[in-house]
Amino acid sequence: MAMHPRVPPNVKFEVDDCEELWTFPEKFDVIHARYLAAAIVDWPKLMAQAFQFTNPGGYSEFQDYDLLFYSEDGSLTDELPISEWITTLLQASRKFGRDPCPGPRLEGHMRDAGFKDVQVSKYKIPIGPWAKDPHLVR
Repeated sequence: MAMHPRVPPNVKFEVDDCEELWTFPEKFDVIHARYLAAAIVDWPKLMAQAFQFTNPGGYSEFQDYDLLFYSEDGSLTDELPISEWITTLLQASRKFGRDPCPGPRLEGHMRDAGFKDVQVSKYKIPIGPWAKDPHLVR
């Protein structure tokens, strides 16, 4: 794989099918995965393999969504086309055996796999018109 010229010489990227049995010859200092909503069949297996292949003192980070759209002010109604679209996407993902909303369960999966010092950060992601909340605009 061609490496970007700004990648330090002691950094190596591995790209593989994370759902297959991990057969790497060594453990990693850093494992990072994100945006796997509706892509993974067995999250506990993925987390167990990540734990097994993280060096002691290493770092594993998983970032993902809860694709279920909602509004705090009631502006997202079932009649809107975006509501039908996301409902159809969620149903299709589940019928295909994939979890479209893994974000809220990542902490539990990591703890169940054996990870310690699990930290969670949750962010709202606005859709539609520009957010009024200055924090969300950043």
